[in-house]
Amino acid sequence: MMLMIVFETCAYDMRYSLKNNFHTRVHPGLGIFLKLFYFVQCVLFTTLQISHYETYLSISCLLYALVTIITIYQMPFHSFFSNSILIFIHLDALYLNFIFLLQIWIDSATAGIVLSFIMQPFILLLSMEMNKFLLNRKCNKRSAKYAKVIEFEHYLREGLLKHSTDPKILQLFNKNVQYNMRFNNDKLIRVLQAYYCLEALGDPELAYIKIGTCEFSGFNFLINYQVFKCKEILGFLNRELSEGLKLFLFHNNFDVTKKIDFEICLSLLSLFSKILNYPQDIHIIKSQLINNYQMIKTTKRKYKKLIKEVPDSIVLLDIYSSFLFNILHDEDEGIEFLQRRNRLLTELGGSKPKESMTKKDYPVLITSGSKGISGKIVYANDKMLEILGHNSESIKECYLSHFIPMPFDYQHANLLYNFPHQCISRKIICNTFNFISVNEFLIECEFETECIIYGEKPYFLSTFEMNNIKTRSVVLLDSTGFIMSASENFLSMFSIVSYKEKNIEDILHEPHFLKKPIQTPIKVKNNTLIGIINLIKLKNNTFFVVYFSSNNQELKNMMYKKSYTIREPPMHMLSNQQALLTKKTTTVGFRSKTTYFEESKIEDKFKVSFTQSNSIVSNYVNIHKEILALNKSTKSFKVMLYILCITILVVITVTSIETYIMYSEGESLASLNHLKRFGELNYQLTKLAVIVRSLDLSSKNLIDNWYTSADLIATVNDTTTIYKYFIDDQKSLKVCNSLKSESFIKSKDFTYFITNGDIYYSKITNKTLIIQLSNLNNLIGTLLQTASLFASDSSGQSLRLESSFLLIYNIMGSINKSLNSVIELLNLCSKERGFALTFIEDYALIGGIGILGGLFVVLAVFVVYSEKHVRFLWDYLQDSVDRSYSEIRNNVSERLSTVHLKDFSEENESKPVRISKNNKKVTHSLRHLIRFFLLFALCIGIMVVQSKYFIEEIRVGLEYRPYLIASFAAMKTSISRIIFWTNEYAIRDSEYRLENYYDFMLFDQLGKNIDSEIEKLKSIRSILRESNAKALITKAAEDILYNKYPGSTFSLHYGLHSATNLISSESSLLRSTNFNLSSEFSAFNDFTNELINATQIFTEMLDKTSYDIIISLLQNLIYFTISSNFFLILIFFGYYLPYLKRETKILIFLRKFSSFLPSENRKKMHDQEQIKKNYTK
Repeated sequence: MMLMIVFETCAYDMRYSLKNNFHTRVHPGLGIFLKLFYFVQCVLFTTLQISHYETYLSISCLLYALVTIITIYQMPFHSFFSNSILIFIHLDALYLNFIFLLQIWIDSATAGIVLSFIMQPFILLLSMEMNKFLLNRKCNKRSAKYAKVIEFEHYLREGLLKHSTDPKILQLFNKNVQYNMRFNNDKLIRVLQAYYCLEALGDPELAYIKIGTCEFSGFNFLINYQVFKCKEILGFLNRELSEGLKLFLFHNNFDVTKKIDFEICLSLLSLFSKILNYPQDIHIIKSQLINNYQMIKTTKRKYKKLIKEVPDSIVLLDIYSSFLFNILHDEDEGIEFLQRRNRLLTELGGSKPKESMTKKDYPVLITSGSKGISGKIVYANDKMLEILGHNSESIKECYLSHFIPMPFDYQHANLLYNFPHQCISRKIICNTFNFISVNEFLIECEFETECIIYGEKPYFLSTFEMNNIKTRSVVLLDSTGFIMSASENFLSMFSIVSYKEKNIEDILHEPHFLKKPIQTPIKVKNNTLIGIINLIKLKNNTFFVVYFSSNNQELKNMMYKKSYTIREPPMHMLSNQQALLTKKTTTVGFRSKTTYFEESKIEDKFKVSFTQSNSIVSNYVNIHKEILALNKSTKSFKVMLYILCITILVVITVTSIETYIMYSEGESLASLNHLKRFGELNYQLTKLAVIVRSLDLSSKNLIDNWYTSADLIATVNDTTTIYKYFIDDQKSLKVCNSLKSESFIKSKDFTYFITNGDIYYSKITNKTLIIQLSNLNNLIGTLLQTASLFASDSSGQSLRLESSFLLIYNIMGSINKSLNSVIELLNLCSKERGFALTFIEDYALIGGIGILGGLFVVLAVFVVYSEKHVRFLWDYLQDSVDRSYSEIRNNVSERLSTVHLKDFSEENESKPVRISKNNKKVTHSLRHLIRFFLLFALCIGIMVVQSKYFIEEIRVGLEYRPYLIASFAAMKTSISRIIFWTNEYAIRDSEYRLENYYDFMLFDQLGKNIDSEIEKLKSIRSILRESNAKALITKAAEDILYNKYPGSTFSLHYGLHSATNLISSESSLLRSTNFNLSSEFSAFNDFTNELINATQIFTEMLDKTSYDIIISLLQNLIYFTISSNFFLILIFFGYYLPYLKRETKILIFLRKFSSFLPSENRKKMHDQEQIKKNYTK
């Protein structure tokens, strides 16, 4: 799954989405299923314990097999490379799970490592061969329902790249994205549009406009990387083109080191450089700039700073003045900088008046209208002021409509262009007054001599069409009744020479004429009928359009229709590319000779063309129903996506909390505390052994240079205090205090207990444990006996020591079991199979990685430097790609041959699409293949480093096996986690399971075990009062000393317990006879010294080194788990969620785009109006 994430993140190139049908139906659904399955795996791993690890791997293998089958069954058959990668990833995941399961079955980590790493290239080869086989098979068995649409998409994409597709298709293809702000603000759509303009239309400048205002900020760093890559490519292409040099003029003239936002300046340069060629695109960039207030503020500040640094830059002054006029609407400052620019241009000799210039060549600047219907004049040069009869101050109170009336279409916010008119007041002739308006944004007006007029949104209104102005009597009134414009028929009807400064009420002699509700035509002076045709409200202004006639029926018809005819203006902003796509259409155009056509005519033409083609109608069946079903399924898809997001977030949160609690405050650290207390207890027991060693059994006094009686009592009390940590002290002390008045050494049962310890513990199967427990019982009994004899003169001290030693007896009964468990673990770990990784496995791991890296290096070197040596690989990839693409595209060409109408291309005959056998596509595939190998090697390296980190920690600890293995025995959770991450078990043999040697509930049952031992002692509390008690004990000790162990030879194997028992018994018996026990005491002292040293070393290691290492391992596991969960959150919410949503939007958009094709149901319809209504929908 990690390999698939990395592949989709880095290898997906949106430039090839036009060439390869990457967005198919099965891809989003399959992607969601794969991600859902990945988190199901996480749940399985966190839920199932280590004892069920084989079950977990078995379930994973079955689920991976299911996912692989689904992937193979629903794979996108048109893309060879994508198929190979997807199949390889799923086969590899299945293979790795099976290998982990297999190495558990055969108990060989070396075999698992070798099979996991060495066989990877063979799995890749198998996936490629399977892909080739499935391609050849599935190409002939495709579903007809999906194949038609996919074939049509292939046809569209081929046409886009070859420039042979009909322009109308391209316009409709781009129209929805153009007018939908949700798509327009989407970075992914913007990148696709940029590549579309670059590759399909061959216009890098327009492509850069599409992507120019996209920023790199945002959480989705993957899409931002695509934006960066697209900008880098387009920037390089624009620098290479001569036409694109003007885009970089500002950038090249100044030092890049200056603090300038090149992105903003370049966008503004593109804005004003594209006005003449692509006026319909300006409103998009303008809206983006206006909506980003921070960008405007930053741009203005940097412009001012640059103007101060470079005050003689004509380009900078021109751009900044345009920026002030059109973006900030600051006329005063805009005029100031424009005058500076003109003066500078005059000084440089760039704007000297020509001798042939006429008075119609002088410019005028206007702004938005607030009073009246035309823009207010804010600036005019001297010649224009002379012609208009004003000075520089009075002209600012005038409006352009006072001098040049402009017919304007209010429906489309556009002037009626090419309107020859003569100024009424000053006889100013304007033969070609071209007015370009985009989304109510006035870019420039032009007289015949290309004099630019800057302004924004002038509220010009017109209510009559120019063809009808001579035949109808129409007048335009404002809210007060003053005439603003009138036709010639109106003037002749009322015998008026001029309508300037006249009110309609004065002409009609009807007071409050406009305030009367006029529902039907009324009669006025001279029996003239009048009807109000339309009422126009624009902001705070109200305008009336009044129609006069002498025909009552005509007025009634006009009132009934509530409308009037207006000549249809050309369709502007129909698509992004009309300037390039419709040059052959003959209609009235702008100065740039850009032609347009009406959308309704396009759809009618498509309707007729596709209806006549019966083969197309029969091929594309039920597309309309399919679109409706897809739209309905989109809602359920969103609901499922939201549920999936919530589920994943809950799983990750719970896992993180559970991991933190378990590792920080859970049972593992609690076990460490037990071990720490256990070390302290061992230390106290060692002090007791030292005291025992210091006893001189021939007398009742202590040696002065050893411990005193107070030290002995203090040591016993410390031991008792520590012991309270393990058991309920009140209950235990109560039981022990009940025995303090009795003499334990006189018990008959106790004598039997000493001599028959092996029988008492006969139920225990471990022989070593039986011996150790028997010796422990002998030791405790002898210690009690010695203490009683030693303190016979002081009854209080004797009772106190007796109760304390009873506690020690119970302690040792439980601790010795865990000590023997540690011994057994040490014995196992001393073997070779107990290591986390053996010496041979190390070399197998290093060798496997080395071989894989060597294969990659050889492949990379061959591909880069010697292509001829890997010709077989080139041929293999080339043949597979050619075979898959050729079959599909030839089939597409045959089925869609009727789609190519006569006006689609110059050639009427359809030709099969062939793939050029150049190395470009193969190079692309191999580049992705090499990239995949690199990422694969990187993932392996990360995994090995992570595993080796834990392995090395364990190896260092194995040098001190006692404390490390003892710590592992007390840490159920941590040892399971560490074993899992290293993919190795410390104990694998079925006869030597960890559970057989260590009770994980030891410390929980410790108190119960001690209580049971105390209950057993209660049964032998009877006092032996016979006089031969000492003799019986002495006889038993003598038999043990001389018969069982002749020569008084003691070895370390039998331990301190037997030696202490024998020496103490003999000392009690032979004390009065002055029997010489010097050899026994010498052996006893040597034995005790070894035990004390070993115990001190063990305790020190356990308390310090072992505790620190285990804590560090736990902390590393905590950090690793939390960082892994954070990475999953980042990947899903930062990449997959927006990626799937965008992918679904693109998928739905493509289906909607295909919906205009006729279906089987539409073929049966004969009503043309119904067909037109369906196509309009």
